[in-house]
This record gives sequence, C-alpha cells and structure tokens, in this order.
Amino acid sequence: MLDCNKARSLTPQQLAIIKLLDEKSKLLLKEKRKNLLLWIKTKTKVLTNKKREDLEKRNRTSSAAPSSREWAAKKQQKAVKDIGFIDAETSRIDRQNTRNQMPSRIMKHVTRHLSEANSSGQRRRKAQ
Repeated sequence: MLDCNKARSLTPQQLAIIKLLDEKSKLLLKEKRKNLLLWIKTKTKVLTNKKREDLEKRNRTSSAAPSSREWAAKKQQKAVKDIGFIDAETSRIDRQNTRNQMPSRIMKHVTRHLSEANSSGQRRRKAQ
C-alpha cells in the first residue's frame, strides 16, 4: 500500500479512491488466480484425456496383432515348408512322441538298476 508520509499528504477522498483501487486489484488478482487455476485444470484434464486416448489406440492396434504363439507357429510352418519337410504338424507330433517315450526309457533304466541291487542283496543274504 502507501507509506505513511504520502498517506498524510492525501485528502480523504484520495485515500478512499486508493483503498477502493486496492480492493479492486485484490479482487482482480483473486480472479486472475482463479482463472489461472481453472486454465491449468482444463489443460491437465485435456492432457490426461489425450493420454487415455493414446493408450486406447495402442491397445486397439496391439490386440489386432497376432499373439506371439500364433506368430511363432506361423514362422515354424513357413520354415518347415521352406526346408521341405512334410508339414509342421507331423514334426510336432514326432517331438511329442519322443518326449512321451523319454520317461519310460528312464524308468526302465532305474528299474533295471533297482532289480540288480535287490538281486545282489538277496545273494548276500543267502551267502550269510
């Protein structure tokens, strides 16, 4: 506001006008502050809406793309056809069959060792 020396030299009307102007400027500052806050809120809201739209757009495009499994299966089929094998399905079945046979081979190996251990244990008992 005004310093004391200047305020003494002014008339009461001038002081009243200064006081009114001061109040008006405070109101204007409040209004400007309010408008500024409103502007900031709308801008951030617009930005968040834009981000949301971008994410939705990305999700739509990514869901249209084939999954990694489908992509790998297509690549495998193409590679198999290029090499000249019959088709990818038979090679897949062959791989499954070999996987299914593996445990039985392991079990035969284990049971053979177990039966040898049992028979050697029985021989020891008979010898005693």
